[in-house]
Amino acid sequence: MNLLMNFQHPGFLLRLDQDEDPKRRSTVLIIDDHEKVRAYLRDGLKELYVIEEASDSEDGVRLAMQIIPDLIITALTTQSLDNESLCLQLKHYDQTNHIPIVVFSEGNDPSSRIKSFYFGADDYMALPLQHAELQIRIENLIQSRRTLQRKFSKQIELKPPPIEVQSKDEIFLQRVMMVMQSNMHNPLFGSEEFAEQMGVCHRHLSRKLMFLTGQSSNEFIRRMRLQRAADLLNKQTGKVKEVAHQVGFNNLSYFAKCFKEFYHYLPSDYARRAAS
Repeated sequence: MNLLMNFQHPGFLLRLDQDEDPKRRSTVLIIDDHEKVRAYLRDGLKELYVIEEASDSEDGVRLAMQIIPDLIITALTTQSLDNESLCLQLKHYDQTNHIPIVVFSEGNDPSSRIKSFYFGADDYMALPLQHAELQIRIENLIQSRRTLQRKFSKQIELKPPPIEVQSKDEIFLQRVMMVMQSNMHNPLFGSEEFAEQMGVCHRHLSRKLMFLTGQSSNEFIRRMRLQRAADLLNKQTGKVKEVAHQVGFNNLSYFAKCFKEFYHYLPSDYARRAAS
């Protein structure tokens, strides 16, 4: 008989899992080597939960990893073969460390309570106790854990990272920049060589660049050279003549003329402004 069905208290309401389908009920794993203790706990919980049992620590750990119960009840004295607390062992494994563990002991010894919580127990019960209290305390632990799970599931959205799909124009411009970068220093690199390295005809490259950048092939090449020159001058990497050669200008006068048209300063003045 479910004692909680007749339990009434002003302002108190606890919703227990009364689903008739065992597959949808919470699972409680009882680990203890005394059949009478397991029977006592089983009788108090079998109407509300799916009950699984293990008679020793090794079977208990194995079963816990296999079924992943919603809660585990075990005795304080239960030890594994290496004399480690079963509670401590269950809290060590990633598969089981999220499962609430209730440790029970016969008699209400304060040192036993402290030891239980030290080993990682989520609650401590001194047997015997009423089945109604047993049910309430177990359900409170299960529901509080589910509340945490719902909270974390809202805060952390697990999904694959977005796939960045590049358009054909973006891929084309990436290739343009790679070719330009590798030929920046070459004074003989012009629109014909540009188209050849891009694998397209000169007319197609010029029209494509005009559509994407508003510049012809030659205009695009000159602009990239001048922008690189400005960056080098701004960082004081060398004299004006050295910078001009690094960006593919053999004629210093022509470099100065193009630079002034684009930046409205002679290269030497631009460098001095950057240094000041």
